[in-house]
Amino acid sequence: MKRTFLVVVLLVCALSPVVRSEKNSKSDIDRKSILCRSMPDYCQLDSRLPKRGTQYCGPTAVSNALVWLAMNGHPDLVPFEKNDSELAQFNVIQKLGSDEYMKTARYAGTDPLDVLTGLDKYIRDQGFEPIIEWQGYREGGRYALAEVPQLTWIADKFIDGDFNVILEVGWYNFCDGCKSYKRKGGHYVTLAGLDLTSENPIMVIHNPSVGGGKEPLPQTCKLQRITYGDFAPWGNYRKRPAAGYWTMDGITMPDNAQIAILEGAVKFSVADKKIVKTKSNNYQYLLAEF
Repeated sequence: MKRTFLVVVLLVCALSPVVRSEKNSKSDIDRKSILCRSMPDYCQLDSRLPKRGTQYCGPTAVSNALVWLAMNGHPDLVPFEKNDSELAQFNVIQKLGSDEYMKTARYAGTDPLDVLTGLDKYIRDQGFEPIIEWQGYREGGRYALAEVPQLTWIADKFIDGDFNVILEVGWYNFCDGCKSYKRKGGHYVTLAGLDLTSENPIMVIHNPSVGGGKEPLPQTCKLQRITYGDFAPWGNYRKRPAAGYWTMDGITMPDNAQIAILEGAVKFSVADKKIVKTKSNNYQYLLAEF
């Protein structure tokens, strides 16, 4: 299941009237190493899932990271059956998408808050204490730290291998007349690599909608910072400035969208201690032994 990837990135920088390149400040490039992990790359399009998995990008993206953690020091996070890692991951996806955890809707997917609370519950149910943070403009509850996802925050401890990151991407079209980004939908992907050293930061992702399974198909995305315009109101979200967010060039998009924007990110890990439930139904925390 483990594989190591060497990613060679060729940058071709092109300016557009909507988004322009912006050189990072020194603080933006403190984390310099590109890391390409042997991250699983499960495809969400599975006939065993509701609606053939078309709405299961959230549970699938999270499952990639959970399996990676299970294979890198936390084996109890994912119960492996007869050493069948693919079956084990499918079972995790199915469980995460259920009403008990992320409540993935048959036609509407998974809201970020449901991803966060479902992930929290899953990790605790496996006997670990979760460490979960969220940055993004969509509702994040007690996990929320900021409305605009910061690349230095994403890189912090991800580069060292201590944390995994799930990216929440929005599909948009840009209206030139009103200088507004109109949302068409969204998607979750697993972060597998990161490079902040170039003028345009690079993210290597595993995209559940095109997941390669045993032969991962990483996608390399060039990021550009948005400098003007607004997000048009949608759902329960008001109009808000788009400046400071990042577009992602290189990700596979649906036909009805022109631009992919990094709306938010879930960063998570597990503490080095296990949860043991006592007879009094109170939780005690003990050092984990791996």
